[in-house]
Amino acid sequence: MRRWLKLVALAAVLSACMGVVSRLWQDTWADAAWFGVTMCCVTLGVWGARAYVDRNAQGKD
Repeated sequence: MRRWLKLVALAAVLSACMGVVSRLWQDTWADAAWFGVTMCCVTLGVWGARAYVDRNAQGKD
């Protein structure tokens, strides 16, 4: 559980940085926030899928 909290926090920080960079390209703050939230969801989805595959691949050769 603790690991997932760290991953959620890391995804939120990375997404906030992506949102700020998006804002630098003259998007509105609403667009930048939406981009950040979307990237956070995508990042967590990819990490979750990778964890699922890794967990199910253990012990299978």
